[in-house]
Amino acid sequence: MAVGDLQAGFIGYAEVDGTTIIRCNEFNVNPRQEVLWYDHIVGLRDSLPDTLNIFSGKDDVGNLNMQKILFRAGVKIYQGSISFPASESSMDAMFDLAKTGNDFGLVFKHTCGISRSLTGCKVNGYSFSVASGDMVNINVDIMAIECEDTSVTSLHEDTEKFMTWDTLKVECSAITSGDGVSSLDFSINNNCTPIYTAGANNGSGGAQKLSPYVIRVGMQEVSGSVNYYNKGGNLSFVETDTPQTLKVTVGDWTQTLNILVKPIERNASMGPIISALPFVGCGYALGT
Repeated sequence: MAVGDLQAGFIGYAEVDGTTIIRCNEFNVNPRQEVLWYDHIVGLRDSLPDTLNIFSGKDDVGNLNMQKILFRAGVKIYQGSISFPASESSMDAMFDLAKTGNDFGLVFKHTCGISRSLTGCKVNGYSFSVASGDMVNINVDIMAIECEDTSVTSLHEDTEKFMTWDTLKVECSAITSGDGVSSLDFSINNNCTPIYTAGANNGSGGAQKLSPYVIRVGMQEVSGSVNYYNKGGNLSFVETDTPQTLKVTVGDWTQTLNILVKPIERNASMGPIISALPFVGCGYALGT
């Protein structure tokens, strides 16, 4: 159970493996567990047959029968997302964990005194988005095996600069255009699956736990889109037959994605023409 009560009006922060600090504008990684019921075949208002007339039909006599009295607890999983505007110190951590599928620990600290510690975490999904004139925004979907709520007193008060559009540079081997980039977004889906077992995930004293034994990372999928300001002639149709590279630089952070591009989307407009270049990852999409 949580220690104390959450209060509104304060930004919280997450510690990744006790090293990287991420200031979060949303953190909702919470326990998920359902109560599973074994429903009766007797309706709420059904008459019950007596022992002398067991073949009599059921009827609505207005009596209320007990409902939902046999149940069991469902399996547990801790899952949810964190979102944050990227800062100079937080660009690497979550991307690297999404790329490798490695385990990590995550502690979220709220400035009103609440702390939530998650262990056995995996990045299930990661999304990166930035548009002209805006900050780099990151959203991460997380699965975890265990969680504990405690109190906290420390605050993170170091001054940091958020990464903004002016620090972004996008280079794609499929495009020779010198036109500017209007926006960029890409997402990583690791298709994580919690694995539940009997016996192998015993708790202390041999008691069975309802938490996963392990979280498996499935096939990694990468997709996204680069949107260019376009005057019509210098972005030619791109064939989806040869792997290309997409190099993304934000300040000192640089990543090269291996991609297959889809046909460029052209739209007519009374204002600026913006052409979308959708893509999907291939091979080692995020490098090795």
